[in-house]
Amino acid sequence: MRGKKLKWKLLFIAIVFESLVNVSYMVYRLFGFAAERIEITSKLLRSLVGFHGVLSFIMLTLLIILSYVAYKESKNDKNFFQEHKLISIIFITLWLISIISGYIFFVLFYIVP
Repeated sequence: MRGKKLKWKLLFIAIVFESLVNVSYMVYRLFGFAAERIEITSKLLRSLVGFHGVLSFIMLTLLIILSYVAYKESKNDKNFFQEHKLISIIFITLWLISIISGYIFFVLFYIVP
């Protein structure tokens, strides 16, 4: 199936953004560079924050893997994302959940403490 050409610039920007933002924040929090310590007393909220962290890491990994697969497919004049719409929709939905939950936790912990 021939489709639209893969937009490598947009894909590259997404990978760089996700890598820089996610990985740098995870390292920042993991090694305690943050001066403030956020104490989460609610077990539900702690679980949701943990789920968000794991989901973000998984989505970054999947973004890199799917990008590689899309690159290989584009060499054969195929557009992986157009040919696998269900995978694309599921990926985008989970990615948006990861991003939106990150913004929500940021507001909860840093803007409205």
